[in-house]
Amino acid sequence: MLASHLRHVHGFDAVHVNEAGLSGASDPAVLAFAIAEERIVMTSNADDFRGLARKAGTHPGMGVFLGATGRARQIVLGTALAQAIEEANIATDQLFEIDRDGRIRQYKLP
Repeated sequence: MLASHLRHVHGFDAVHVNEAGLSGASDPAVLAFAIAEERIVMTSNADDFRGLARKAGTHPGMGVFLGATGRARQIVLGTALAQAIEEANIATDQLFEIDRDGRIRQYKLP
């Protein structure tokens, strides 16, 4: 739902894992796909993907939702996160985190 919203409403080149044929794929497989396709991963699975990004070395960037939210709030936060990533002008090896209140933090990872 978020990928579709970002693509159709905001014009981002967003793809959901299901659309990429990765439904049920492991986290390492999802990150490998993102690296190969030069796509930024947006996930609520902060701990696992932070660790994978550290091990991967260079990655196209990562957006992480901190704390569980419903679908409607995820769209609001996901849009804000996507816009912040775009405005940063660099996403490679960057981690962008957004909390439930919409506060965004950016730092280099690994």
